[in-house]
Amino acid sequence: MKRKCILTAVLLAAAFAAWGQGASAWAEVEFAVGTDVTILRDNKPLPADELLGFRLEQGDQVQTGKGTFLELRLKPSGGVLKLSENTVFVLTTLSESPERGFKLVYGRVRAKVDKLARGSSFNIASDSAAAGVRGTDFGYDVLTARTDGTGDMIPVTRIYCFEGSVVVTVLPAPDVPPEELKVKAGSMVTVERSEGKWVPSLVPVSSDIRAFWTQNDFAQAAKPSGVIDLPTYARVQANLKVKNAAIFGGVVLVGLGSVLQGVGAYAYSSGDPVLGLNAVAGGAFLSILSLPVLVFGLSTNPVLAGD
Repeated sequence: MKRKCILTAVLLAAAFAAWGQGASAWAEVEFAVGTDVTILRDNKPLPADELLGFRLEQGDQVQTGKGTFLELRLKPSGGVLKLSENTVFVLTTLSESPERGFKLVYGRVRAKVDKLARGSSFNIASDSAAAGVRGTDFGYDVLTARTDGTGDMIPVTRIYCFEGSVVVTVLPAPDVPPEELKVKAGSMVTVERSEGKWVPSLVPVSSDIRAFWTQNDFAQAAKPSGVIDLPTYARVQANLKVKNAAIFGGVVLVGLGSVLQGVGAYAYSSGDPVLGLNAVAGGAFLSILSLPVLVFGLSTNPVLAGD
C-alpha cells in the first residue's frame, strides 16, 4: 500500500512537471495595442486569441496590421522588442544559442537590449543591412518611401540609435565587400538603392523618427488608455494555473481512490480479504485526501488571490 501511494505521488509530480515545462528560450508578448496579428509557425497560422502572455518560438513570423503594436520580452535572457503596426518580423535565431537574430521583412521595430554576456550577440537584419549590438536602445525601419525612375517602389532602410551604439553592416552588392559603420546615439544610417547597389549614408536621427517613437514609446514609459496591466494579468494567469492544478489533482485523487476501492471489493469477494481491506482503506484515504484539494481549487479566486 505504501509503495502504491509513493508511485501515485511520483506520477502526479511528473505530470505537473511536464505540464509546466517550457522552451529553453522564447519571446513572450508583454504588451499589445490592437488585435490585428497573424503568427505563422512552420508556415501555418496559429490561433492567438489571448495575445498577452503568448509564447513565440524560434522561426515564428509575426505580422501586425494597422493600428496594432506589440512588445515582445525575450526570455530568459532579457531585452524588449517593439513591433510597430504594418510590420512583418521573423524570430530567426532564439533558442539554445548565445546568438539572438531576427529579420525585419517590412515595417518598423525598436529594441532595448540589456548588456550582453561575453560571446553573446543580438542582431536584426533585412535584405540590405544588419545591425548588431551588445546593449543599447535602437530602431530599424524597412519602409517603401519613394519610387525609382521606372515607377517601382524602392524600400529604404533606416537604422538609428537612441542610446549606446550600433554596428551596421551593409552589403552593397553580391560582388562588393561589406561596409561597416558604427552608429552612435543620435545618429542613423540610411540605406537606399542606387544604380543596382545599396548605398549607406550616416546622418542625424530624423525628426519624424523621434516623433514616431515619442508617440509610440515602450509601455514602461507610456501606456495608452485601455491597455491591460501586465503584472496584474500575469498574477491572474499564475493563480489560475494553481486553481486548475488543484482541481485536476483533486479529480485524479478521487479517481484513484475509486479504482482502489473497486479493486479492494473485487479482491475481498475473490477470497483475499487482506488485500481487499487494504485496497479499500487506501482508496478511502485518497478520496478523503482529495476533499481539501478540491475545496482549495474550487474556492480559489484567481483575480483576488495574492492581493
